[in-house]
Amino acid sequence: MRVGSFGSIVFSVSPRKIETFKNLKRSGSVNFSEHKRHNGKSILEFTGINSEDISFSVTLSTELGIDVEKEIEKIVDIEKKGAAQYLVIGKKIYGKFVLTKHSVTYKYHDKRGTPVVAELSLTLKEYNK
Repeated sequence: MRVGSFGSIVFSVSPRKIETFKNLKRSGSVNFSEHKRHNGKSILEFTGINSEDISFSVTLSTELGIDVEKEIEKIVDIEKKGAAQYLVIGKKIYGKFVLTKHSVTYKYHDKRGTPVVAELSLTLKEYNK
Protein backbone atom coordinates (compact mmCIF):
# COMPACT_ATOMS: atom_id res chain seq x y z
CA MET A 1 0.00 0.00 0.00
CA ARG A 2 1.41 3.35 -1.06
CA VAL A 3 1.60 5.88 1.80
CA GLY A 4 3.15 8.74 -0.17
CA SER A 5 6.10 9.79 -2.28
CA PHE A 6 8.77 12.40 -2.84
CA GLY A 7 9.72 12.21 -6.51
CA SER A 8 11.15 8.74 -7.14
CA ILE A 9 11.12 7.83 -3.44
CA VAL A 10 7.94 5.90 -2.71
CA PHE A 11 6.81 5.41 0.89
CA SER A 12 4.92 2.14 1.10
CA VAL A 13 3.93 -0.73 3.34
CA SER A 14 3.54 -4.30 2.06
CA PRO A 15 4.26 -7.82 3.33
CA ARG A 16 7.68 -7.71 1.60
CA LYS A 17 8.75 -4.09 2.11
CA ILE A 18 8.19 -1.33 4.66
CA GLU A 19 9.50 2.14 3.89
CA THR A 20 7.57 4.90 5.55
CA PHE A 21 8.28 8.15 7.38
CA LYS A 22 7.81 9.31 10.94
CA ASN A 23 8.00 12.58 12.90
CA LEU A 24 6.67 14.65 9.99
CA LYS A 25 7.07 18.33 10.81
CA ARG A 26 5.66 21.14 8.65
CA SER A 27 6.55 24.76 9.35
CA GLY A 28 6.01 28.12 7.72
CA SER A 29 6.47 31.79 8.45
CA VAL A 30 5.75 35.26 7.10
CA ASN A 31 7.68 38.52 6.89
CA PHE A 32 6.86 41.94 8.27
CA SER A 33 8.73 45.21 7.92
CA GLU A 34 8.70 47.62 10.82
CA HIS A 35 8.39 51.32 9.99
CA LYS A 36 9.55 53.66 12.74
CA ARG A 37 7.59 56.88 13.31
CA HIS A 38 8.75 60.03 15.04
CA ASN A 39 7.03 60.34 18.44
CA GLY A 40 4.72 57.41 17.79
CA LYS A 41 4.47 53.66 17.74
CA SER A 42 6.04 51.88 14.82
CA ILE A 43 3.83 50.37 12.13
CA LEU A 44 4.10 46.79 10.87
CA GLU A 45 3.68 46.07 7.18
CA PHE A 46 3.05 42.54 5.92
CA THR A 47 5.62 41.92 3.16
CA GLY A 48 5.15 38.29 2.20
CA ILE A 49 5.10 34.59 2.87
CA ASN A 50 8.24 32.44 3.21
CA SER A 51 8.56 29.00 1.65
CA GLU A 52 7.41 26.14 3.87
CA ASP A 53 9.80 23.61 5.39
CA ILE A 54 8.97 19.94 5.89
CA SER A 55 11.16 17.49 7.77
CA PHE A 56 10.78 13.83 8.64
CA SER A 57 12.79 10.71 9.28
CA VAL A 58 12.82 7.30 7.64
CA THR A 59 14.10 4.04 9.14
CA LEU A 60 15.88 1.94 6.52
CA SER A 61 16.36 -1.73 7.35
CA THR A 62 17.27 -4.80 5.34
CA GLU A 63 14.83 -6.75 7.54
CA LEU A 64 12.07 -4.49 6.19
CA GLY A 65 13.04 -5.27 2.59
CA ILE A 66 15.16 -2.18 1.94
CA ASP A 67 18.62 -2.04 0.36
CA VAL A 68 19.99 0.50 2.86
CA GLU A 69 23.03 1.67 0.89
CA LYS A 70 21.09 1.94 -2.38
CA GLU A 71 18.33 4.00 -0.77
CA ILE A 72 20.80 6.40 0.88
CA GLU A 73 22.60 6.79 -2.46
CA LYS A 74 19.27 7.64 -4.12
CA ILE A 75 18.59 10.35 -1.52
CA VAL A 76 22.06 11.88 -1.85
CA ASP A 77 21.68 11.91 -5.64
CA ILE A 78 18.33 13.74 -5.42
CA GLU A 79 19.85 16.32 -3.08
CA LYS A 80 22.90 16.93 -5.32
CA LYS A 81 20.74 17.44 -8.42
CA GLY A 82 18.67 20.11 -6.66
CA ALA A 83 15.61 19.22 -8.71
CA ALA A 84 12.17 20.07 -7.39
CA GLN A 85 10.00 16.99 -6.73
CA TYR A 86 6.34 16.63 -5.80
CA LEU A 87 5.66 15.66 -2.19
CA VAL A 88 2.55 13.50 -1.83
CA ILE A 89 1.25 12.09 1.45
CA GLY A 90 -1.85 9.97 1.23
CA LYS A 91 -4.06 11.69 -1.33
CA LYS A 92 -2.76 15.19 -0.57
CA ILE A 93 -0.26 16.82 -2.93
CA TYR A 94 1.74 19.33 -0.87
CA GLY A 95 3.43 20.82 -3.94
CA LYS A 96 6.98 20.90 -5.24
CA PHE A 97 9.87 20.71 -2.80
CA VAL A 98 13.64 20.47 -2.97
CA LEU A 99 15.74 18.33 -0.66
CA THR A 100 17.98 20.79 1.19
CA LYS A 101 19.51 18.59 3.88
CA HIS A 102 19.95 14.95 4.81
CA SER A 103 21.48 13.23 7.80
CA VAL A 104 22.18 9.52 8.20
CA THR A 105 22.68 7.69 11.48
CA TYR A 106 24.02 4.20 10.84
CA LYS A 107 22.57 2.04 13.61
CA TYR A 108 23.78 -1.48 12.74
CA HIS A 109 26.20 -3.17 10.33
CA ASP A 110 26.56 -6.81 9.37
CA LYS A 111 29.76 -8.85 9.75
CA ARG A 112 31.09 -7.44 6.44
CA GLY A 113 30.54 -3.84 7.53
CA THR A 114 27.50 -3.33 5.30
CA PRO A 115 24.85 -1.10 6.92
CA VAL A 116 21.71 -3.07 7.72
CA VAL A 117 19.79 -0.42 9.70
CA ALA A 118 20.03 3.34 9.29
CA GLU A 119 17.95 6.33 10.39
CA LEU A 120 17.64 8.95 7.65
CA SER A 121 16.51 12.51 8.42
CA LEU A 122 15.39 14.72 5.54
CA THR A 123 14.65 18.44 5.29
CA LEU A 124 12.65 19.77 2.34
CA LYS A 125 11.96 23.36 1.29
CA GLU A 126 8.98 24.43 -0.78
CA TYR A 127 9.96 25.32 -4.35
CA ASN A 128 8.21 28.38 -5.77
CA LYS A 129 8.77 29.84 -9.22
